[in-house]
Amino acid sequence: MKRIRFVSLIGMLALAAALSGCWHKLNIQDSPKIINPVVKVASDPAQPFQAGFGQAVITPEMKVWMAGFDPGRRSDGVHDDLFARALALKQGNEKMVLVALDIIGLNREEVEQFKTLVPGYRPDQILIACTHTHSGPDTMGVWGYPPFFAGENKKYMETVGQGIAKAIQQADQSAKPATMFSAVYQMDPNLMFNKRDRLDQDNTMGILVFKDQSGETI
Repeated sequence: MKRIRFVSLIGMLALAAALSGCWHKLNIQDSPKIINPVVKVASDPAQPFQAGFGQAVITPEMKVWMAGFDPGRRSDGVHDDLFARALALKQGNEKMVLVALDIIGLNREEVEQFKTLVPGYRPDQILIACTHTHSGPDTMGVWGYPPFFAGENKKYMETVGQGIAKAIQQADQSAKPATMFSAVYQMDPNLMFNKRDRLDQDNTMGILVFKDQSGETI
């Protein structure tokens, strides 16, 4: 009888830990519906096309749970910095910005929240993508030490938001008349493989290059 009560107590403690550690993930289900406005604004082809680049370091200054692979991985140092990089494109009164983050990914409500930190841009003018690195912090709250600790660090998420805003500001302020070049080339097939389906593999790489009026790469 005592053993049954002890097991029940352990079970209740584990359930409480799971609820506390995964509370952020549970809250995702209760997020309000996000409605992006449809804005019809056309750029003026008579105006010069402009491009600008900006970046900010978003390397965590504290120990964090690492994302991807297995849960319970703690960071033990910095091998390379992580960046938020932004490309601003403008023409006349219309503009947009592309942001790439060196992290595993972001939850939708955090993407929308980060967009509000950037003055002068509508939410639909900001596109945010992640490089899906498994050598960076858990920014989605699922690779901590379940069921006891959620992996997302709130302090670090503030750093990510600040980095996005800083990179976009630099890109916007540095925009200048530019010419865009694009290319697709074949990569060495030994550099990659499709683990799930070896017959379904794309060995091409597409690139965009923006040059200013003097021919220098932006």
